[in-house]
Amino acid sequence: MRNWIEKLLQSRHLSLTQMAARLGYKSKTSLARLMDGHVRDSSIRDFEQRALDSLDLTREERASLHDAAQIKMYGQDNWETDREMWAYLRQEPLMEPAGPMVILDAETGKEIDLNAVLPEMEDLRMDVFNCQGVPMYDSLRLLMSRQRVRVTHYLRCGATGQEVLRDLRCLIPVFYNKDYRIFVNSESAPATTDGLAKADTLILSFRLNGEEREGLIHFVQPCLGMCLNRVGPPGAFRRLISPDTERYREVKAPLYTTADVNSPASYIDYLQMCADIEADRTALILRPTPPFNTIPPEICEAALTQDFPADVRGTLRAIQDRRFSNLHNKRKQTHMTVKRGALRHLALTGTTPDHFWGMRPFTPQERVRWLERLLGEHLTNPFFHLHILRDDSVVSDLEFSWYEGVGLLNVPGNSTYDLAAGHAEALITNPTVVNRFHDFYLKQLVMSSCYAESAVSEILRGLISLACGRMERGEDA
Repeated sequence: MRNWIEKLLQSRHLSLTQMAARLGYKSKTSLARLMDGHVRDSSIRDFEQRALDSLDLTREERASLHDAAQIKMYGQDNWETDREMWAYLRQEPLMEPAGPMVILDAETGKEIDLNAVLPEMEDLRMDVFNCQGVPMYDSLRLLMSRQRVRVTHYLRCGATGQEVLRDLRCLIPVFYNKDYRIFVNSESAPATTDGLAKADTLILSFRLNGEEREGLIHFVQPCLGMCLNRVGPPGAFRRLISPDTERYREVKAPLYTTADVNSPASYIDYLQMCADIEADRTALILRPTPPFNTIPPEICEAALTQDFPADVRGTLRAIQDRRFSNLHNKRKQTHMTVKRGALRHLALTGTTPDHFWGMRPFTPQERVRWLERLLGEHLTNPFFHLHILRDDSVVSDLEFSWYEGVGLLNVPGNSTYDLAAGHAEALITNPTVVNRFHDFYLKQLVMSSCYAESAVSEILRGLISLACGRMERGEDA
């Protein structure tokens, strides 16, 4: 903060006393404390707002002021981690390909066309070691969408939240695939341990023309790999690398249903799992619209399509009753952060960005009842907090839900929750990421990027009026 203030004083040819006067302080003491002492977060935020309102700052000065305020409040390390958290929430990819990927046969030097060979491989399994800097994940996503590939990724990264999040951003294209597992080792280890496990390496185990084979690709540059091939049962190359798997922790736990995903009954398992995760736990939720468990159960039941037989509908209604009751009656804090544009779309059309495929659009009457219930809980329930992102807050449509004692649940954006079509979710359990998200959500997201609580009530009332207008005019989605 000292550097920011001194730089501004110099560029504007102001004394500290003059700047204090422009900001509405009684004396320069308030600024001196900001520069040299420990002050409360509220004082830092007050200074930031005064500067934004009174100093006619450039875009660069506004951005640097925000960074200076964050560093003053949370410290350099947490500020850097929070920058990575923002990039992760926006799903910003870490890298662009530096050029075309080239794989050479290590014995002959001839180029190998993996795109031509991979479709012919059967029972394909990949073990990936590190490769944060190898721009292969978009290609891997396409491959996993075309054929069954089981991938296990062992990632060595730094111990800080910033380093873990930066490395995870590499994996955004494949992160949610249920056949992709990732293990992270953030320990500091002697240079003599792990051997090739520290290198950027890819091992493929497969069957080709009836023979068991395996290949090892060692990336000597981000877009250049040298490949060794052998015929025989897999395992030799992995033993060569010999990773100490006991030092790796799985980052995400897969979520799945044990029922046939092509059956409507599979949603009984799925929603029961959701109910168990939510039960009597503190929750911090970020998504475009309020989650499924905020919808009154009678509206959920009425909106289900005929794809769901009567017995399944009854069971789903019972689960929704439990989830709805838990949300509104538990004595644990629930924070929900949503987008105003997505709420308006709901009020106008009766659909959400992630509208469940097995539900028709909600009628105007249903929209009004849902929104009125949200407003009532927001005003009267001390354990329920609804936040609305400011329009200038750029966050992806993915769902991030932090559950006390469970982890950070990630759901792909704009999913219709069609299990038969491959809907997949990931539960991040890495403690560095999970713990930092909790602090980031309450101190950064809610405090710096959302409308005031009083504005939330007014926005909801406006949306209710919008839906009521459509109801009065007999309009529907």
